[in-house]
Amino acid sequence: MAWGDDSAGQTDVPPGLSNMVSIAASGNFTLALRRDGTLVAWGFNYSGQTNIPPGLSNVVAIAAGGDSEIGHCLALKQDGSVIA
Repeated sequence: MAWGDDSAGQTDVPPGLSNMVSIAASGNFTLALRRDGTLVAWGFNYSGQTNIPPGLSNVVAIAAGGDSEIGHCLALKQDGSVIA
């Protein structure tokens, strides 16, 4: 469940979203980490914030930051590497 400013769809949780273990949010977008180590993203995509890199898997932690248009995402993988 999400609430607050929805000017960019950042609180429009995708239907059927389940098995999530973590969420991260910035001004206008949201990320969610599934139990299987994959990600879901939604909201404003001005700088590609919701374009999850193809093949990204084995994620154990996520973070998001930035303001309304310029945002960034980070993923910590099981092997200790970071994808930004």
